[in-house]
Amino acid sequence: IILGEVPSATEIEHSIKSQQRSGALIDFLVFDTTARYIAHSSRYHHAIEKVYREAGIELIDTMPENPKRDPISYTVNSVIDIGTIVIEQNVSDGEFEALLYELHKEHCDMIYLDINLHHIEDIDAMIDILNQHGFFYSGLLFSFYHNEDYLRLQRKNSKYVEEEQLVCYSSNAKAMLDFIKADEERIRK
Repeated sequence: IILGEVPSATEIEHSIKSQQRSGALIDFLVFDTTARYIAHSSRYHHAIEKVYREAGIELIDTMPENPKRDPISYTVNSVIDIGTIVIEQNVSDGEFEALLYELHKEHCDMIYLDINLHHIEDIDAMIDILNQHGFFYSGLLFSFYHNEDYLRLQRKNSKYVEEEQLVCYSSNAKAMLDFIKADEERIRK
C-alpha cells in the first residue's frame, strides 16, 4: 500500500474524493516463483515472510553473488512530485543523509525507498537508519529492479496525504493497511 501515490484530483468509484493525495494497493501477479534468498529483517520479518508465503515462493539460505552496482541512487517523478531512493547494499547514515538532502531540494511530497532484499548484508542496521529518518513499511516489490525483490519503505514529505478514505476490498489489504499505520505510528514516536 503506497501512501501518497494518488494525486488529489483522483476519484474512486465516483463517490470518494479528497482534497489531499491518497494511496493505492499495487498488486503483483508473480510468475517467477523460483526459491530465493532474502535478507532477514527482525523488524519486518513477519510481514515479508507472509507475502512470500502467499506468493508461493520458497525462501532459501544461500545468498546470491553481489553484483557491482551503485550502492544508492535516486530518481524523481516531477509530474507527481515523488522521489524514489534505491539501496543496493549497506550505506552509512552520512551517505544516506547526503542523498536525502538532494531529494529535499526537489520538494517531493512523498519519498519511497526500495531496499534490495538479496544483497544487503545487515538489513536491520540499514532499516534502523531509515526508520530514524521517518521511513515506514509500504510493501514488497517482486522482480522490480534487475529482476530482484525489494522491500519498499515510504515517508510522507507533505501534510497533504489522505489515509482516512482508503478503500480496502479484502481482509488481506485491510490487515496490511493496519500494519502500515501501526508502523508509521511507531516511527512518529
